[in-house]
Amino acid sequence: QFIEEIYFLQPQYVILFTNLETWAKPNFEKSVIYYEERSSGFIQATATYGNSKIIVTERTKMGLNHQHCIDELMKEMV
Repeated sequence: QFIEEIYFLQPQYVILFTNLETWAKPNFEKSVIYYEERSSGFIQATATYGNSKIIVTERTKMGLNHQHCIDELMKEMV
């Protein structure tokens, strides 16, 4: 299960390349993880579980220039 993996591995960052509504939100609610929605576009929400920061992104299409996505992630990881 998602939360068990975070608990066991204790990563500093968890990046979910999915989206908030269909995958992350139901799992956060099931695991009682408070999340904060973001309006940046690519990053849809962030949450914390233990010492792990969880970053939820939208799914992007392959083959596009993803530099803006990388830039947004790097800002969250500083």
